Amino acid sequence: MYHLFLTARLILLAGALALAGLVSAKGDEIAGLVAGHVDAALEVRSEGRPVDAALMLSDLLEALLDADEALDPAILSDVLFHYAETLRLADRPDAAEAMARRALQIDTGRLPADSPALAAVYSVLGAALLDQGRGAEAETELRAALPIYEAAFGDHAYTAVTLYQLAQAADAQAHYPAAARLAARALVMLTRVPEADQPDGLSGQAGFLAARSYGEWYDSARRASDWSGTRDAMLGRAALAGAGQDRAARRVELSEFLLARSLESQAAFEAGRFAEIEVLAAVAMEIWQAEHDLDPVYMSAAMAALALALSEQARPDEALAMQGRRFEFVTIAMQDRPVSVAHALSTYVTALTNNGQDAEARAVFARHAAALQGRLGGTDRAVLAMTEARLLSLDGDHASALRLAGEAQADLEAGGATAHDLQNFHSERSAIARRAGRYEDAYADLLRGRELADPAPGSFDAMYWDGSLAVIALYHLHRPGTALDRVRDASASLIGHASAQADARGIADEGREVTSLRSLFILHTEAVWGTAHAREP
Repeated sequence: MYHLFLTARLILLAGALALAGLVSAKGDEIAGLVAGHVDAALEVRSEGRPVDAALMLSDLLEALLDADEALDPAILSDVLFHYAETLRLADRPDAAEAMARRALQIDTGRLPADSPALAAVYSVLGAALLDQGRGAEAETELRAALPIYEAAFGDHAYTAVTLYQLAQAADAQAHYPAAARLAARALVMLTRVPEADQPDGLSGQAGFLAARSYGEWYDSARRASDWSGTRDAMLGRAALAGAGQDRAARRVELSEFLLARSLESQAAFEAGRFAEIEVLAAVAMEIWQAEHDLDPVYMSAAMAALALALSEQARPDEALAMQGRRFEFVTIAMQDRPVSVAHALSTYVTALTNNGQDAEARAVFARHAAALQGRLGGTDRAVLAMTEARLLSLDGDHASALRLAGEAQADLEAGGATAHDLQNFHSERSAIARRAGRYEDAYADLLRGRELADPAPGSFDAMYWDGSLAVIALYHLHRPGTALDRVRDASASLIGHASAQADARGIADEGREVTSLRSLFILHTEAVWGTAHAREP
């Protein structure tokens, strides 16, 4: 430490001796002395000692102003520019701003408007303003520098740095779309600049700022229900994935991006934000179609999510059409994955029956189910069996449907089925038992499905399960007291869901809630009357 301090003192002492001769120096002699002193200061700065370098440049500036010879404006501007840069590094942005403004005052009019030297002064002034949190003022100076650098250098470190600083200025003003795009431009440009010419760490900083700004843009657009904004933010973020890397690396990053969107769609569904799912799914589908070599599972998941969102927004025809497109896609792009084909087939057949197209459902199942026989394990075989059981039940063959459901249950229990698999099984078997007139079994299966689903209190899912249980209890089991308890729980869940989503729901969501509330009101009225006038068995 003492050695470093002594070295700094010796450099400063040598500089002072040189400056003593500067006061009486003339013309070219001044230029040589100044250049040498600036070089020495910059060397000190490059060693990580900006405070010492700033002291050297301060002494130089003072000597220049005291010199007998009329001062060349170019020399003074050069010193002011380097002094401003050094003051920034010494954490004195206000002083840096003052020096940069003095340099700009000298250079404006003296240099051509397209001079890179003038752009450098704009840049250092903009950076000093950024350091003080004055984003709008910084943007003005940096925008003056950018076109000069672009015209003079094209893809260059100077241009990339200015783009990154403009991104910082936009971020400081919460202009997240602009910040994201500018940072992304900087990052992409850096991939075309030799690594040796890049400022240390700039690529990582630009990548971080771009990702964060895209996230802020997406969040703010989503909160405002600006779905075109969320779409643009997501597509921009995807375009940034793997910038400058080889194809394999880009494929990995895009796959991670699409997986994140899929998980986000699940969270949006649980929160009832169906319009948001439409955007996320459309973005994922657009990316997959543009890239071609990504795993088709991402396209399939996006199409399934979109169909579900359309269905939840009371758009059954669009939802069914999307399920049909998805099934056709899976049978072609994923034909070597029988499990995926089986699940897509089951989903499409169910959608057809829900839409009253039982004959088409039977035809689709008959065309594709046989090719899957022998290619599925226990739990996946159970999915196909329950789909066939549904069709048999709708045809009135309740005995065969219940037999297949029993076989499916054995497969599920032997195959280590997940809670989600079992939840779906009990829900479907409840519907089959109900069509067969076995209401005790229907109620028991539905109750078990609710236990496995474990819906969050106050959620639309909780309303669905409790409302469905109330219907069976009231109309088929003639237990109005039990039904009344379930109706009260369902009503509380619906009200809680509507309150939680008050800012995010659209007309379709409100319509669904009104319809559900009307149904629950009728159930509640009849359950109250039944409780007062009848005994439960």
